[in-house]
Amino acid sequence: QKLMIAAKDSLFSKSTNEKILELQTKYETEKKQAEIELLTAQNQVNTAKIQQKNTLIISSIIAFLSILATFYFWNRQRKQKEVQISAEMKQRLLRAQLNPHFLFNSLNSIQRLYIEGKTELANDFIADFAQMMRDILEKTGRTKIPIYEELDFIDSYLSLEKRRLGDKFDYKIQIEEEIRNSDYQLPSFIVQPLVENALLHGILPNNKKGEIEVNAFRINGEKIAITVSDNGVGYYHGRKNKDHISRGIELITNRLGKDGSMKIEEIKTENAAIVGTKITLELIV
Repeated sequence: QKLMIAAKDSLFSKSTNEKILELQTKYETEKKQAEIELLTAQNQVNTAKIQQKNTLIISSIIAFLSILATFYFWNRQRKQKEVQISAEMKQRLLRAQLNPHFLFNSLNSIQRLYIEGKTELANDFIADFAQMMRDILEKTGRTKIPIYEELDFIDSYLSLEKRRLGDKFDYKIQIEEEIRNSDYQLPSFIVQPLVENALLHGILPNNKKGEIEVNAFRINGEKIAITVSDNGVGYYHGRKNKDHISRGIELITNRLGKDGSMKIEEIKTENAAIVGTKITLELIV
């Protein structure tokens, strides 16, 4: 009986230990599983926080870039508008520069013709002069005009000046048919000051009959050249500073911008004697 009781207790103790071990193992497993689930949940929370933070950063960057882009385009439009206003002001300035001595001299010529009894010539002069003034007023409202219109205007201008000055100079204007029949444009009144400068400062101070030649022709396929040549005293004649760029020339260069260029050269003989000036405008069309 004692042996039986001892064996029974031993089996009971072994069974109890196995159950306890099983329960302990199960507990440890469930505990680790709970820890894993907790870590997973924490990782998900951290990931969500990081994503939220990244979203906030990206949104801030996008907002900043949008503001920056808006400011850039606004500033660009403002500068373009300023350039346009500046170009229009310069255009009006050029027209104002054309008027003073030309108007004064033309009116004196009309008066002289009437005094000399040349009424018919005076009336013709007035008609052409009035047409030219209408052209000036009409072209002032446009930043650019076709090349042929500019050269036609120069023809009218030189025609009046020749009638005023008599045989002191001759002129010739040549324009290729393709340019004449096309709509290639350039800044208005940009060639006329060069022609006026050739007449007033190149030819009139010289002691021989003057010649002015204006040509427009295509070069290199994508460019058009306009040349103003005279047989006057030379562009740099009498200048103390040969490298000085006049305000008028600088203004023309600025108006050309990236769409063109200008070159000034004195025409010389083989023995380096100056026999005139040639100014070339190259326009990208």
